[in-house]
Amino acid sequence: MTQITQDGVATAVSKTSGNVSRTKTTRNLRPAKQQPPSEPNRTKENDEGAKLFLTKEELRQKLNLPSTRSIDELCRRRVISSIRMGWRTIRFDLAAVLEDLEKVTVRAV
Repeated sequence: MTQITQDGVATAVSKTSGNVSRTKTTRNLRPAKQQPPSEPNRTKENDEGAKLFLTKEELRQKLNLPSTRSIDELCRRRVISSIRMGWRTIRFDLAAVLEDLEKVTVRAV
């Protein structure tokens, strides 16, 4: 039977002879502290302090839309420009999106 104390000393007792052996263990008994996840590139800011790239949810909030589905639909119809960074990762440049929406805005006569 082996017991390990907090200072890392393992005590082993042999069942047959009853001899006691003590050895210093090299393994860490405490779990490693978790590092907080680093922020992705989308949190970098430009000179004015605004984010360079927005997620669908952040863009939805900026444009005051009811759901992200409407942003999906605008992307599908290629009304607004998007940046595809991976298979699922899509980001939006707010200035470019506002320009795109300005082009399709219907003006009153």
